[in-house]
Amino acid sequence: MQLTKFDRWLREKFVYETHILTLRSPDHIPAGVRVQDIPEKPGMRYKHLFIARTNKQVDEMVAA
Repeated sequence: MQLTKFDRWLREKFVYETHILTLRSPDHIPAGVRVQDIPEKPGMRYKHLFIARTNKQVDEMVAA
């Protein structure tokens, strides 16, 4: 089965999401980005999980 351009757009728009793990919360969080605090466990380095659904949100998070 071949994916059409429309199929790829649907997948990117509604299925894919990017998880960004950080040690500290950034000063600015773009609109639409979900934030989850990670419970502290021994050996776990990261404290915050940000879930972005679009490439624009990912770029803004990385820039912050």
